[in-house]
Amino acid sequence: MRGPSAGPPARPRNLPAPNRAAGGARPAPDRAGAQGAVVGKRGEEGRVIVAFGQDDLARLRPGDEVAVRARGQGLCLPALPPGVMAMNLDPDLLARLPVDLSPGGDAGGLTVGVRMRVPSRLAGNGIGRPAVAWDLDLQLPPPGPGGAGDLALGDLVAVTDLDARYNMGYRRGWVTVGVVGHGASPLPGHGPGMTPILTGPAAALRPVPDAAGHFGLTAAMVKLL
Repeated sequence: MRGPSAGPPARPRNLPAPNRAAGGARPAPDRAGAQGAVVGKRGEEGRVIVAFGQDDLARLRPGDEVAVRARGQGLCLPALPPGVMAMNLDPDLLARLPVDLSPGGDAGGLTVGVRMRVPSRLAGNGIGRPAVAWDLDLQLPPPGPGGAGDLALGDLVAVTDLDARYNMGYRRGWVTVGVVGHGASPLPGHGPGMTPILTGPAAALRPVPDAAGHFGLTAAMVKLL
């Protein structure tokens, strides 16, 4: 045993000194400047899901500091029909998604292309949580011939009878559209998670399912290619 005056143990010569700085590990020069995009939210402690290009992702290491610069808080678009609210969305991104923003389109409603439309009874983890901070897991069956669980990251999904203006919950005659940000889970109450981006009355927000030809959020849209 070392006495009270003993110093820290010597570091083996073949191991480099730790690259640490006050406040956490800073990226090494070859990783500094990497840029990604937030593609989803996960709730606890403000966690977000971030996508990077493959080259940048290969250079990142656990503990690297990442700064998130947000845009669009309090977003209110004149093109949206009355009652429809946008959230968790970069203002420049909406026009790139399969959302018809043409004035007075389809009797004044807003049409959105989605991979599928599901009932709110399939909502799992995230129900009752604030939509500006959480995603919503969908308790879908596994992928198969019926295609009920055939979702891909970036797909848009519509959930009927779900109001996401504040804390996500049941509301008859309401629709919420979200972006799939993470995959399935074997745990009860969990599944593919979507981050809400649009919510409003069913008369004003009209999802159009297209299981075969749908495209949602892509790497090119967030400049990751």
